[in-house]
Amino acid sequence: MIQSLCTWITQKTGHHISQDNIDRVSFVLAELANDHNISEEELAYKVVNGKALSQEFIDQYMTTESYFMRYPSNMKLVARQFIPKLLKAGIKPFILSIPCARGEEPYSLSMILIDEGIALDKVNITAVDISRSCIEQAKKGKFSSYSFRRLPKPYIQRYFTKTGRNTYTIQSDIRSSVQFKQLNILSDILPAKTQKYHVIFCHNLFIYLNPNAINTALNQFDLFLDDDGWLFVDSSEGSHIAHRFKRVLFDDNHFVYVKQQSSKQLSKTYDRLSSYDKHPVTNKIPDIPKKTKTHPNIIKKIHVKPNVQNQLSKHLSHPDDHQINKAIFAYQGKDFSTAAKIFEDIIHQKNSSYASIAHMGLAKINADIDNDLEALENAEMAINLDQDSTNIIKLTPKDKADVFAIIALILQKKGMKSNALPYFEKLKALDDQHPALVMKKG
Repeated sequence: MIQSLCTWITQKTGHHISQDNIDRVSFVLAELANDHNISEEELAYKVVNGKALSQEFIDQYMTTESYFMRYPSNMKLVARQFIPKLLKAGIKPFILSIPCARGEEPYSLSMILIDEGIALDKVNITAVDISRSCIEQAKKGKFSSYSFRRLPKPYIQRYFTKTGRNTYTIQSDIRSSVQFKQLNILSDILPAKTQKYHVIFCHNLFIYLNPNAINTALNQFDLFLDDDGWLFVDSSEGSHIAHRFKRVLFDDNHFVYVKQQSSKQLSKTYDRLSSYDKHPVTNKIPDIPKKTKTHPNIIKKIHVKPNVQNQLSKHLSHPDDHQINKAIFAYQGKDFSTAAKIFEDIIHQKNSSYASIAHMGLAKINADIDNDLEALENAEMAINLDQDSTNIIKLTPKDKADVFAIIALILQKKGMKSNALPYFEKLKALDDQHPALVMKKG
């Protein structure tokens, strides 16, 4: 069953299933089987044979976490150096964002275009993703604060309206500036019609694909990227496309990829050096590395596999159990917004047995995105609730060690070493090999 499902996943998504991600396949299978009250075997059969659950499985399986202004310098480069040249020549720029997740990247580009004085109706922005649920959410333009981890407050105040406890809705003019489409680049044709794209933003796609899938995607890019167009990928992905596209360096911080058979020299076509020197691309919003430092294993995976017959494992009896599982599952898929929402909902329930675990989850998420104050508050709350005699579900020793690690490292980071020391001592008593103790020495 699992083998046929893994083969199907590879065919549909281009992902190679290995020991590193097989657990995620099993977890998604178990969760969806539980949600639909059917056996895992039946669910796998329906997915593999193209029934209605196929897209739902893909949506759950894919990693779709992103945030605003993830690659601002690349976007500023396009807005300042490329688009003005096209507009001056009477050419409407066509731009593609793939994969677009919930719309954070294309919406960020629209904001930067406004900053640079470029009217949004002068540029065509198309955004695609394999996840149907992501596209539906992107069209709504609703986000949580976890999508704003690198978005300066002036942008939030200018372009968003708070419409819920932790929900923000993007302005209608920004939302209408992007055309969203659910699309699988391995089986669907890019929505280019008769117009090729002048710029393609493709960050964090190729790192997940096997060689055959990479070539399939590059075939489309080669076909639908303008002969003198620009392709942006993450800095870690260059080796995946170097055999098909050539790298053009602007300076130590900026590079683009162009077609191997491009008929013109990029420097000649866009006067890149002269205009670049006159209008340097400053980067007030820092580029964030693809992989950020995290405190390892702070959320302990709850080893609960839904039982087909009973819907929940017979070892569980509390209604929050399934919600906790979903939150952990979302976190493992880097869907921090969904995970955080579930944790917050659990916390706001009266007398929730899982409040300490939910606070631990929020502490981990906020620590990962450098929201130190919220991480510290949630970590302390997790410990306080765990010590409450009325709290039924207790943190494990491993959980406590991870929470102490968060508190200690944040206090140390803020220069409060004397305050951090007791937490490092508690951590050492629970786990003298914890990675945070190495970070303490560093």
